[in-house]
Amino acid sequence: MSDSNLLYRRVLCKGKPYCFLMNTRFEEFSHELVEKYMKRCLAYGMFPGFFSHNASQGHYFTRSELYERDRDLFRKYVPLCRLVAEAGFEPITNARSSDERVYIERFGSRYLTVFNDSSQRRSVTITIEGNTLTSDRELVHGEKISFRNGQATLTLDAEDVAVIEMK
Repeated sequence: MSDSNLLYRRVLCKGKPYCFLMNTRFEEFSHELVEKYMKRCLAYGMFPGFFSHNASQGHYFTRSELYERDRDLFRKYVPLCRLVAEAGFEPITNARSSDERVYIERFGSRYLTVFNDSSQRRSVTITIEGNTLTSDRELVHGEKISFRNGQATLTLDAEDVAVIEMK
């Protein structure tokens, strides 16, 4: 879905969870595509779901060769999806991205998601308004982010996501 479609759905849900239901031929939906799907869900504070291509055959969770293949992704991304969803979407981010293709969303008072919605690796400067942060943790990649004068630089691969935990 496009950014505008995802924003629309999230606003309609307000603080309630939004759960996708991926319906596709999962034998053609690679591990890499599952990760892209989960990253996009995380960026918007939504949950990835899986079903089947026709709602009656080949259900994802009845096929161990599929869910075992993707187990590492579930372990990595679903707890982060839950963390930001429980923190609650905030429409005012108090943060800016220096790149129009890199989006920032706020969840509660402690989390920002940063999503590169392009097909190229991008470096972006993130500006936190009215904040005197000096450092924070990035939870997806496990890196420390250093802020100076409310700004930090972050590099994200194509369609990659970061979750910044602010303290």
